[in-house]
Amino acid sequence: MKYLITEDFNANLAKIQTALGLPSADATTYCTPQTVTNENRPDFGSFIIPIKTAGKWKCDDLYDASELDDYDPDWYPPNQFP
Repeated sequence: MKYLITEDFNANLAKIQTALGLPSADATTYCTPQTVTNENRPDFGSFIIPIKTAGKWKCDDLYDASELDDYDPDWYPPNQFP
């Protein structure tokens, strides 16, 4: 799993859902919005979109590898993991 940090959740969600053929009988949406809530981060308020790298919902090929990040617990204030 990788993560896309973006200011435009809706456009990226639409891109992913179109590529995966969603909504479908299997799922109505790819993910729900989460945001960077650590105010000390330069990307505070940006959306975090999980990007599957394997399996049925794999979609990492829609993005350049340089656009994707590993999970970072620093996206959230201490002791506030989702």
